[in-house]
Amino acid sequence: MKLAKKKADKPDYSDNILNELSPENLSNFYERAKRELDEFRGLFHIDKEIGPELTDPSSEHPRRVAFQEICYLNKITT
Repeated sequence: MKLAKKKADKPDYSDNILNELSPENLSNFYERAKRELDEFRGLFHIDKEIGPELTDPSSEHPRRVAFQEICYLNKITT
């Protein structure tokens, strides 16, 4: 029931791909993606581009270490 309500609140999300590809819905999707990226950057205190030092799981870069610590403290698995 909650999923159906979420879908109704977001017109750019649909089971029908043709509805999702309309210019209005693509614009809504783009705006929502920008908001979610800003929230992600705010949560992890990232003020620069997200590069390989954060995305590579084997990276020992200090930013990656801080990212993993924040994930651990917030109970988010990496």
